[in-house]
Parts: sequence; structure tokens; C-alpha cells
Amino acid sequence: MNYLLKWRFIQFFERRSVAVLLLLVTFFVSPLACATDYYFSANWWNWWLTSNLPNCNNGTWTYGNSQFTCSGSIELKNGDTISASTSIALVISSGTLVLDGNNTIGDPTDSVDISVSNNSMAANQPNSGSSSIIYGDVTAKGNGLTLTNTSVTGAVTDSSGKVSITGGTISGAVSGNGVFASGATLNSGANGNSSGVTLTGSTVTGNVTASAGTISIANTTIPSGSVAGGNGVAISVGGSTIGTSTNSVSISTNNTVNLSTNTTVYGNVTAGAWSSALTIDKSSSVVGVCSSDLNSLTDPGDASRSYDRCSAPTGQCPTPAFVPAGVTCYCDSFNGTSLSSAILNSAWTVSSSGSNAYTPNFINNRLRLTSAATKESTSATLGAVFPAAGNYISVEFRQYAYGGNGADGLAMVLSDSYVTPNPGAFGGSLGYAQKTGINGFAGGWLGVGFDEFGNYSNNSEGRTGGPGSFPGVVAARGSFYNDYLHGYPFLGKSNSVPINNSVGTYYQIVVDARNYTAANQSANVQINTTGCTTDFCPTAYSSLWNVGNIYSLKPTTPINAVPDFWKLSFTGSTGDNYNYHELSGLRICALKIYPVNGSAAGAFNAIDSYYWTSTNGNVGNMDAISGHIFTKLVNQPFKLVIAALNVSGGVATSILSGYVTSVPKTVQVQLFDDSNSSTACKGAPIGGPQTITIPAGSHDGQNGYWLTSDITLNSAYKIVHVQVTQTSPSKVGPACSTDAFSVRPAYLSFSATGPTSGGGTVATASVVKAGADFSVSIQAYDNNSAIVSSYSGTPGLDSSNIFDGASFNASTGVSSISPAPLTCAIDAAVSGTASGKCNYGEVGYFILNPYAIVDTTFTAVDQGNGIQDCYTDKTSGAAYLNQADNNDNDKVGCYIATSQKSLWGRFVPDHFDVDTVTLDNRSETTCNSRNGDGFTYMGEPIQVAFILTARNSANAPTVNYDTSKLDSNSTSWARLDGTVAANWISSTGASSVSASNLNLWGIDLGGQKTTFPAGRIQVNSASVGSCALPSGSFSAGKGKFSACVQLARAASPDGPYDNFTLGVVPKDADQVTLDPKALNLSADGDSTNDRVASTATKERFGVLRLLSAYGSELLGLNLPMQALYYTNTGFQLNGLDNCTTVATNNVAATTLGASALSSSLSKLQLSGGQGYLAFSAPSSGGTPVSGSMDVALDLGNVGDTFNTCVSSLQGSTTVTPASMPWLRGFWGPATSCRNAAAYYQDPNARLRFGSSKAPYIYMRERY
Repeated sequence: MNYLLKWRFIQFFERRSVAVLLLLVTFFVSPLACATDYYFSANWWNWWLTSNLPNCNNGTWTYGNSQFTCSGSIELKNGDTISASTSIALVISSGTLVLDGNNTIGDPTDSVDISVSNNSMAANQPNSGSSSIIYGDVTAKGNGLTLTNTSVTGAVTDSSGKVSITGGTISGAVSGNGVFASGATLNSGANGNSSGVTLTGSTVTGNVTASAGTISIANTTIPSGSVAGGNGVAISVGGSTIGTSTNSVSISTNNTVNLSTNTTVYGNVTAGAWSSALTIDKSSSVVGVCSSDLNSLTDPGDASRSYDRCSAPTGQCPTPAFVPAGVTCYCDSFNGTSLSSAILNSAWTVSSSGSNAYTPNFINNRLRLTSAATKESTSATLGAVFPAAGNYISVEFRQYAYGGNGADGLAMVLSDSYVTPNPGAFGGSLGYAQKTGINGFAGGWLGVGFDEFGNYSNNSEGRTGGPGSFPGVVAARGSFYNDYLHGYPFLGKSNSVPINNSVGTYYQIVVDARNYTAANQSANVQINTTGCTTDFCPTAYSSLWNVGNIYSLKPTTPINAVPDFWKLSFTGSTGDNYNYHELSGLRICALKIYPVNGSAAGAFNAIDSYYWTSTNGNVGNMDAISGHIFTKLVNQPFKLVIAALNVSGGVATSILSGYVTSVPKTVQVQLFDDSNSSTACKGAPIGGPQTITIPAGSHDGQNGYWLTSDITLNSAYKIVHVQVTQTSPSKVGPACSTDAFSVRPAYLSFSATGPTSGGGTVATASVVKAGADFSVSIQAYDNNSAIVSSYSGTPGLDSSNIFDGASFNASTGVSSISPAPLTCAIDAAVSGTASGKCNYGEVGYFILNPYAIVDTTFTAVDQGNGIQDCYTDKTSGAAYLNQADNNDNDKVGCYIATSQKSLWGRFVPDHFDVDTVTLDNRSETTCNSRNGDGFTYMGEPIQVAFILTARNSANAPTVNYDTSKLDSNSTSWARLDGTVAANWISSTGASSVSASNLNLWGIDLGGQKTTFPAGRIQVNSASVGSCALPSGSFSAGKGKFSACVQLARAASPDGPYDNFTLGVVPKDADQVTLDPKALNLSADGDSTNDRVASTATKERFGVLRLLSAYGSELLGLNLPMQALYYTNTGFQLNGLDNCTTVATNNVAATTLGASALSSSLSKLQLSGGQGYLAFSAPSSGGTPVSGSMDVALDLGNVGDTFNTCVSSLQGSTTVTPASMPWLRGFWGPATSCRNAAAYYQDPNARLRFGSSKAPYIYMRERY
């Protein structure tokens, strides 16, 4: 153990030494780097050795259970950090914790929870411009916690002190005795406990609460959670957004709520129940239900009501717990002027009949229906209607009857909204039922009577049915039958109910027709009561009388089917006896309730009919508010859904149900071309408006949305908006659709001037130079194949659908040339036609597959930025759909494109390039010095060679110009064939250039230019020696051409031509030839170059001469041989000839003994134009023989006549032609030489053995 401890101390001091050394190095090298990284090691047995702890000022460090405690204070300097070996707690038990800034405490893996027990914590002071982060919780106890530009990943809590946060992000909950946040992000709410919450310029996610104090929110966003004040907590919100359109955040307290300065609340707002507890200024709005005293929704200083700043309909009040979910409640305290009602901002319509007239009125927050006078019958009808089938209606009120002698009562009436309400008979009919000679309630369907005297249940006085007189009951009668003098049958009654006129008697009448259908008529009626003594009773009711389904009661006359809409009325009645009849605290809860004239639209929107068809007509709120209109096609009918909307604070919040009820409405739908307008619905009107009348009682009108009639647009538009205006019964709007859409042509059609459609073969007559511009025209069509002249888009190319034709492989579906070299510059369409210029850089043709020409931007308003009102998927082809996809979204493709495959050609090279035209002298030989000798004999082959490259107008090779590439007719796309001798030389010589020909010709450029007539330049059609047949074909646009050419010998010797030059000017079958700028030779000698020149050489008219020799018969003789060429002074030795070779089998000789050519000389090659044939001495039987012998050379070609002038040799069958006819000469008259013309004769000479010689060695004259 001692050894281990000693080792630890050594390790410690070594580490510290190294640390000091590093610190010194750091100091001298970088004097500004003074931040310290502190390390807390949680090893309990040596934490003090392995940790590097900050100073605990005026205190000491202790450790236990992963908690480090400083009994003094800690200050982290700017940039200091704290890390730990594991998650720990850092406790400052007596002093303070100060973070100067740029401090990091803990890390995402090993957190550091900070607790300041008895003092304060301040972060980022005095360096408040910096920022720090704490990975863990921060807790202070009593003296406050201040964080500036400090982020905390855990919770921030001061159990009894204030928490002040400026900047930074707090991920956990924030709680203190007062929370103040400025410019901060609080991700888990804030609880100010008893000292309130103040938020300025912050973002808070979660609940904001305070049990006391105030909640003040300014310029802050709260996207989720709630804002709730405890008892007596006032809430003020200014310049803030509370909640979102998709996530509501409620504000609630029993004290004041003040919303001001462009505040928007998405959620319900509840304030104290007294006047002015809730104030909403004119710049602010609530998208939700405002619950407070009904007079409190006012603007300070403005006595007019400001219910329009709360999206809940006027008069809406909290929904009690005892009604079904989904209903909305409306309350009326009967305190308006001129019988105005808070419910839907309507008014009560009153009527009176009977012997004494009385007009119902509001008196002391009650609706008085009769006075204390005899024979009155009155009605008061609410300015609202209720859809009948599918609805639930609960009507609550307090009944009063007093001041008279006990008659007759009042009734709650539901009647057909299409019939103008008018009260029924007075007395026991309670203003609902008929009486003999007096009509019942006009359009009455149900009358629930509150009968004091008892005759409402009596079948006397012309009423239908009833058990007799029952005072103090609630009874019900049904609908009229055929006319208003009949029907109104008795349905039943309750037990007796006493009337308490001091506090009134509270009733609830429920009519539940939620399950009503024409085939299954069901309308359940329930009468309830309660002992509640205040208006708008919050407690539940007890059942007084369950009437049940009135269609099951089988009264004496049938109950009419429910109407489209009910109106709600109250009737009052007196007879011979009378009372005041009043009611108060009216609360109506219903699934659906609408103004009589329908709800007033705050706005309209137009969306695609898809939202209707895909939901079977059940359009949702969000779709109606923000739905899109999909791309449409020209001359293709479509419908739109028009929706009437609720608006709050300038923001649409929901569909306006009940837009049309019992009064029809008319709207106009006008489309605008906003393609060139920066403001929606401000462009040019498209045609006239469509007028739509929504009938009263229509299902669509109740729903608040409906389909237009078919709309067919015969023009294309890039941007279309829809404007909706209500024109009757009053004008509302206009409103412009939130979405714009495009109206596009169905497809495009491509045409071109120059290339031919279907031009996919070499036989296509029309040709265009590769790379040369040609005009194109792209027209837009509808699905009826009519030109859409209004189309103004700019089509382009989709290279993935364009293929090079000549290199296209049908089996693989790809071209070896990819992408196809088609480029176009196309202008925007005018009158439906886009024009432009294109060029194709290859030979052959191009293939336009469907969708090759495409306009992807015309429908830009319907695509991109998350908008997909048309398809953009090219892979599946959906992007090009030109019919609505009825199986999926009713969409069409975004892209307008060509729909048919087409081939366009034919394209030919723009020109040929030719590299150096080279000449290979005397090319039938393999003599190495033939080009060094620098000449060729006339009539002897000289090989001409060059390379042609087919190019487009941009001078790029056209690789499809390839002999091996064939069209569908097996014809090559390369249209120049060098393998045919006739294709090398024009029959007219230099004077013209022919198609499908290389147009080879020559000229001598030395001195006086010498031109050559037609026929003088010839191409060998057969191989001569090593000179092969003509060749020339193309591969990938390049062609190697060569041929053996000769300058034919003239009938008479001419020349020499020491600057003989050949020229070529290739021209294929399509007239493709060389660029004129490349021509540098005039083969006909004029001033205009017509060919490309070869290298120059010498052409000589030559003969091979044999010279006679004589000598001793005892010795062999050499027969001299000379190559001569013609000059203007005659023939002379051709000293340049070092290649002409004669073989022994080319020699014919007459017989002289055994004399023969030397067997060692099988052939003889001239040198310097001279050589000889060596013959041995003749002998016979070993005896020398004297005499002469004739020798001849056969220079002709195989098959030619041996044109020797030695008659004895003319029939020789042993001689082999030397195939050098260009060296034949003129050695005798034709008659002696087998009739061979001059210079068609083979040479000969004579050898004489044993001839005498002069007996002198040397002889000369002497003087």
C-alpha cells in the first residue's frame, strides 16, 4: 500500500510537472491562451489526486456519492471548462457560482448538475457578449439565478428566488419565484409560481403558468402548450403569436385578459366573468372561443362590440358538461336594443294576433311574451335556423308567469323555416295550436307548451286530440296537417310542475334528430327541469318527461317529415284569464345553427374538385382553406369547389357551415389570367363570370361549399386565379383563391425545315449538313388536335429521350453516341408556335422518342417548393400525362411534350478534311531507294495515299460516317467508296469534279505548267507488283485512301516533268467535298484552285536500252543495259534509276553453242541507270564456238505480246514478261517488231563471239 501511495504521488507530481511545463510553453508561445480545462474524477479513493479542480474561494472541496461540494465560491474565467469522468453533481454550499463566459460545463455523455444552495448564481458576467453551455440541471435556492447567453440542457430552478434568463436555450423546465425571459428559447415552459412570468422577445414551448402575480407576454411566440393564471392572475399579451393554425394554445384565468398590438391567439381565451374582463384591441384576434361575460369583448374606449376579433360566432357561450360533444352553445340575456340578440348577431322577429295585440319586448333582461291582458297570442322568432335532419338541439330557459289570474302559458316552437312564422290561436292553444276559425302556428312542426290553465292538453275549441284539461303541466303538440286549421295533434304531457315566480322555473327541451333519415324517421324529444336559480344553469337537469320518438307516438294526424331547416320561436298566450309570460337565460346548444340568411362569409376560396370527389363531398376545413387547384388542360372541362370561410383577424379559420340556409344566395366565379400580373386576381379576366345560385335548404349550401358547373378554357394560361364574389342577397367580396393554377395544352408537335420526318435511311432525299442550323417549329395542341394559339411557353429538349439514329441499337435501346448531338435555341411561342434553330452534329438521323421536346416551366406555378399540383415523375411517364388521372388525384403531368416517336434526317457531313497527300514513287517495286531516286516513269504506278475525315460545320468528326454502319436498307451512311478504281478519276479529267469520286488529277508545275488531258492520268484497276488495288473506306468518320496511279505514256515521248503533282478533291454522293479554303492546286492550270496538292515528284518518259557487244569466243561477254529518259534534246541516261531490275527469265536469246546468261545473276538491278547482262563463252563439246547471238528483254505485262524485233525470238515460250511496259522503246519499224507501235517494242541487242579486233593496243596520229 505504501508503495502504491508512493507511486501515486510520483505520478501526480510527474503529471503536475508536465502540466507546469506545458503551461510555461503555452505561455511563451501563445500568451493569450489562458483558459483552463478543469477535470472532476469520480474515483472516491483518489479523486483529489486525479482531479484538476477550480479554486474553491474561501472554502474547501469535499466529495462523496458523485457529488463535489465547494463550501466557498467558484468563478470560471472566460473560456474555462469543466468535464467529469462520469455524470456528477456540483454543489456550491455557501458561496456563489460565477461564469465569466464561453464556459462549457459537462458534456452530452457526462453531465454536471449544478446546485447553489444558499447564494446566487450568475452566468456570463461580466462577459455578457459571450455564450456558455451547461450539460445538466441548474438549481439555486433563494438568492436568484441569472443566466445570460447561457444554454442549459436540463431544468433551471430556483425554489424561492427569481430566475432571470437573457438569450440562450433552456431545454428543461424553468421554474422560479418569478421567471423573466428575454430573447430566450424555453423548450419546456415556464412556471413563475407566486411572482408571475414576464416573457419578452422569446420562444416558449410548453405551459406558462403562475399561481399569483401577473403573466406578461410581449413579442413572444408560444407554438404549443398553454397560458394559465391562477386565482386573480391578470394576463396581458402584446405583439405575440400564441398557438398555430394547426396547434391551439389556450389562455385562461379568472382575472383580466388583455390582447393587444397585433396579437393572434389560436385557441380559446377565458377571462373573468365581468364587463371588460376580456379586451381585444382592433389589431388582434382570437381563433377560438372567447368565454367571458357577453359584454366584455370590447375595445378600450370603444363602446361598439368587437366580437369580430374572436372567431367564435357572436353569442357563443361555454358548453355545459351535460350536452353531447360536438355541439356549440349560444346564449341570450335579452339585453340588446330593438330586440337584438347576441345569438349570431341576429334579432328577434315578433308578431301578435288575438283580440288584444301585444308586441313582445325585452324587459329587465327577460323576453316578455304577453302582458297581463286577456286574449293575446304572440310569437318571438330567433334570427337563426337549424338544419333539421342530423341535428341535435337543446333549448334552456327560465320561465316566469305572474301578475294575473293564472292563464294561459307559453310554448317553444320549431317550425318550417320556409314558412313565415305567425302565432296560432290565443287561450288554451298557447299561440301554437289552432282554434275553431283561427289558424295554428304557420309552418309549425313541434310546439312544447308550458300550460298554466290546462287547456293545451284539451281537445276542445277545435284542437286535435288530448285527454282533457291539465293545469301546470308541460305538453306537446305536433305538426299541422294539410293546412293551418288542422293537425297540431296532441303528443303527450308531463306531470304537474309548480311555477316559482321568484326565481323562475328552469327547463331544458331536447330535440334529437341526429339519426333522422327519410327512410327511418327518428326525432326524440326530452323535457328536463332543474332547481337551478341562476341564468345559464351550470348543473345537470333531471328528466321531467321523456317524450321519445314523436314518429312512434301515432297521433290522430301524422307528423310531417322534418323540414330542411327549423326556426325556433317562443309563443305567449292569454285567454279570459291572463298573466305576464316571460323567459330569461336562454341557452341554445346545437350541432348546427345558422343565421336566417345564412352565415356571412368572411372570405371565399376555390379549390380543386378532387377534394370533393375523393371525400364523397365531405371537404375538410384545411382543404377548403389551403387546398390547391390542379393543373388543367385546354378545352378540357373541369369543376371547382367554392368554399365560404370563417375569418378571424384576417385569417381564414374554417368552412362557414350554414352559408346558405332558408334564403338562396348567388355567387359569381371569375377567372383571371395573372401570368403577367404581380397581384392575384388583377390580371386580365378570362371570359365572363359563372353565376351560381345556391338554393335555399341545399345540402351544399349548409355545408358551406359546392361545386361549380363545368368550366372549359379554350386558351392556355401560365397563372390563373379564381375570384369569388357573392352578389345576392348582398355583396360579399370579391375574394381571390389562395392557390393559382396553370391551364396547359395537351401536347406539342415538332416539325422542321430541312430534315424530313421519317428520314431514317440513306434514301432520304432531303439532306442537311451536320452542325448546320435548320429551322424548327413546335406547336401546341389540345386533345382535340386543335392548335392552342394562346400557348406562350418555351419548349426545350430532354436529351434522355433523344437518340442518335445511325448508332442506335434496337436490341439494347441505346445509341453508342450519347447524348445525341442535337442542340436547339427555341424562342417563346407566339400564337401557339415556338420557333427556333436546331443543329445536329452527326451523320444520319436523330430519333425523337415521346417527350423529347418538352416544356417543363409553363406550369411552374403548380410545381416546386413543396407544391405538386401536377406530376413531375418522368420515370413513370406521369409528368407527361395529358389526361386527368382519375385513379389518383385527378392530376395531369406538369410537362407539355411531344407524344409521338419520330425520325428526322438525313444529315450528311458538312465537309471533308484531307491530310497530306503523299506519293510513293515506283510503288510496284520494293526497292528501298525508289523514293530517294525521286522519280517515276510515265506509265509506271505511283501510289497516292491520304486520310479523309468527315466533319460537321463545327469541324468535329462525324463518327457515323462509317462504311460499316448501315441503314435499315443495308446501305452505308458513308457515301464515298475508294475501293472502285472508277471512283478515283473523273472521266473528264481536270476540267470538272464528279460526285462519288475522288477526282484525282495531276499537273506539272515546273516552268510552264503542263496540264494533262483526260485519260492521261490513270488508276490501276489491277495490282502491279507490290502496288495493291485501290482502297478507301470510313471508320468512325475517318477514311484511309490509297491507289496506284500512273501518268500514261503519250504516243510520242514528252517530258520530263520534274514537278509533277497530283491533286484530289473528294466529293461523295451527297456532294460533300472539301472546304474551299483547303484547296491549293489548280489541276487545269487556271487561277482557281480545285484540288488539294500532293507532294511533288518527277515523271520521266523512259526506255530500257540493250547495247550490242562483241569479244573473244574464249571469254564471256557483258551485254550493256541502260535506262534512258526523254528530254527535249533526246534520250539520255537516267542516272536516278537505281531500282529497275531484270530477271534472267525476262531475257530471251538465240542459241550459240552453250552460251547462256551467267547463272549467278538471276536478276540485274540498275545502278545509276546502267547495268549489264553477263553471258558465258559459247562452246560445243568443250570447244569454243564463234558467232553471234541476239538477245531481247520482254518488258510487257503478263499476257502481252512479246514485242521483240528479233524475229527468231518472237515466238519464244520460255521468256517471262518483266511487267515494265513503261520502259519499252522504239527499236524498229512496226513490221519488224510484230506490228508494235513506237515505244511499245521490247529492246534487243547482239552479242558477237570471235569477232576480229584491230591488232593495236592503242593507235593515234603523230604530228
